[in-house]
Amino acid sequence: MSESKHTPGPWRVQRETTYPLFTVWGHAPNAAETPLLVAKNISEANARLIAAAPDLLAAAKACLAHDDAGDWRSVLHGKEQLRAAIARAKAE
Repeated sequence: MSESKHTPGPWRVQRETTYPLFTVWGHAPNAAETPLLVAKNISEANARLIAAAPDLLAAAKACLAHDDAGDWRSVLHGKEQLRAAIARAKAE
């Protein structure tokens, strides 16, 4: 599987002045001071889900890597990561 080239997390949700719309921001690689717009003028629920995407991806990868290695203690830690990422997607 090739490595993805997405904007690394963390991403954050920002309420727009045209409430109830929200924007998701991330930072471009090697440009910590430059915000990169991920999604604009979307619902709060969608914004939270999008903002949690990097965490969800990392947790899913960790679960699979530990499972493939047969490292059950680490799989449990990966599941904890996954639960935390899902909680973030539901509400911040």
